[in-house]
Amino acid sequence: MDHWNLRAMGMHLLRTLKDNHTEEKLVGEHLIPCCGHHIDFLENEKNVYIQGCFTGHNFWVRHENKKVELTTETGKTQIVMNFDEYKNVILDFVDKISDFYSDSLPRKLPEDEYDKIAYLKFWDEWNERRSEWKKNAPQQRI
Repeated sequence: MDHWNLRAMGMHLLRTLKDNHTEEKLVGEHLIPCCGHHIDFLENEKNVYIQGCFTGHNFWVRHENKKVELTTETGKTQIVMNFDEYKNVILDFVDKISDFYSDSLPRKLPEDEYDKIAYLKFWDEWNERRSEWKKNAPQQRI
């Protein structure tokens, strides 16, 4: 049975709304990571780094002329879709992730100061990326 980290996957997919995800320039280790057990950050960087294991799945995301090209790692399968359609699917997915965690038990902030800052920076990045595309979106900190 496979396990996937929804929050890390959601963050990586949000990043693909603006950035390509290619072998040369990854938005995260895997677009669909097995885990995301540690969040790292640099003091003056807005984006966090979500560290996981070496297990996960990738497909490549390239933007061109208001279209998004999705290609499997092997290159055997490729889909081209309108950017707005892609954006709406990603935003719907991350909203479902937010709803899932909002309906769960309240989160306890980490006691370690570094981990607490990293956790808060994660949600700051999530909210900024989400609200860039979805105006008046409620802020999440789950």
